[in-house]
This record gives sequence, C-alpha cells and structure tokens, in this order.
Amino acid sequence: YNPDKDLLEQGSWATASKVVGKPIPRAEFLDHHGDMVDIYDFSNFTANAEGTPAFMIVDLSAQWCGPCHNVANWISGVDDANTSWIQTAYPTVRDKVHGLRIWWLTFIVEDVNGGPPTAADATTWFGQHHDNYIPILVDAEQQMWPKFGGGGYPHFFLIDPEMRIEYFPGGADATDANPYPAVGLVDQYL
Repeated sequence: YNPDKDLLEQGSWATASKVVGKPIPRAEFLDHHGDMVDIYDFSNFTANAEGTPAFMIVDLSAQWCGPCHNVANWISGVDDANTSWIQTAYPTVRDKVHGLRIWWLTFIVEDVNGGPPTAADATTWFGQHHDNYIPILVDAEQQMWPKFGGGGYPHFFLIDPEMRIEYFPGGADATDANPYPAVGLVDQYL
C-alpha cells in the first residue's frame, strides 16, 4: 500500500497512451489471491537494498501463449531448454526482480480461448509459475491489450516509479539478440 499514491499524476483509460512520460491508468485488478489491487500501490516502492524506487516491467501475457509461460518459468527461476536462452540474454533481471529493484507485474489479458481471463486463470498461472515476488493480475475487462498491446505475446513495457511510461517498444526495436527490449533495458541500466 502506498499512502502517497493520490499525489501522483493520475492516469485513466480515457487518457491512456504509449507515449513516454504519460501515466498509465490508475486501475484495480484482481490478483491471484482473490484481492483487488490498485496498481498505483506499486509506485515509489523502496524496499530494496539500495533504497531506490523500483521501476516496473509490465508483462502482458495470455493463458494460451507458450512463450508467455516460458518467460514466466524463467523469471520465477526455472532453468531448462525453454528458458536458458532468456537467462543468457538477460542475466541480471531475475536477481533484480527478486531483490525488489524491479517489480514484474504480470497481467493475464486472455484466457485459454482468447476471451476475458478470470480469477481461476490467475490462480492457475500462479500455481504453474509460483513466485511470491511477481503479482499476477487479471485484466477481466480486457483493457490493457487494446491500449498497451504490441505485435505479439508476451509483450513488455517499462514504467517508472511514479507510474509513467518510461519505455514502450516500437515495432523495429526487437532484435534476435534482444527480443524483449524493455527487459533488455532492465538488464543493462536498472
């Protein structure tokens, strides 16, 4: 809980934008525990060894998406044939997430049939990729993907400690060596 979240510039769905510096919508989402979570409660979070406010990776994933599950396995600590390349590409990110320097916020934006996700999807996802450092949030109204989706799943972008877009990847930003450029920025600079 962040008691100062009301002091931040407030974003809304009506003003949602991928433009750097614009605030993301202040909204509540159901989490994998069945609680409603105001995402602005993650703002200016400083409970890490450095005492610095944590940036956030927004992870838009779908229950039907194999690569989404591979990334979820990787970030939660699984090292196997499907995740080793991710760890090689982004060797510091897991430690930064588990050291609370970065919040990794996973939004389930589609169920197994491409429809609206439910609480059961979040519970299933958490059971498959158990990690107490990664909130699993259900976008039951399916508002995140239309406003912030990219060319495919999974899709990542970076927000700053005050809930503003820090980096939103363009279509040509991904490369074979850095397929998830927002995650690459975390690895290199945060």
